[in-house]
Amino acid sequence: MCRIIKDARCLELLFGVIDSYKIDFEGDSVGRKKGLPIGNLTSQFFANFYLSALDHFCLEKLALFLKIPVFGKTFRGVPFLGWRITKDRIFLLSKTKRRMKNRLKEIQKSFERGKITEEKAVKRTKAVYAARVC
Repeated sequence: MCRIIKDARCLELLFGVIDSYKIDFEGDSVGRKKGLPIGNLTSQFFANFYLSALDHFCLEKLALFLKIPVFGKTFRGVPFLGWRITKDRIFLLSKTKRRMKNRLKEIQKSFERGKITEEKAVKRTKAVYAARVC
């Protein structure tokens, strides 16, 4: 990183971010710490920063070229997160409906057997529907 970024204040900030997050590994008697949280906004920056050089090396030195994916005709829509999305409508997939029905049956059986209270059954039922409405 120091080869590319020359500004001392910027480097200090980046190293401060890296050093700010520590993970204690369980069972480690030495108490070593390391890590950067996945999902942190800096994770994308560092991934792009370090993988950019690898990408250029593969393209320029190894002459590897990635094929651009070509999507087929989508007149029937595209399945995405349990839904089928077409140019003018959005449908719930059949297998998603089936999973929802099965989950609702499980909730009903648990309630009938006394494993869960009515309040919990209502909450879980609402959660099943909420997961597909959002």
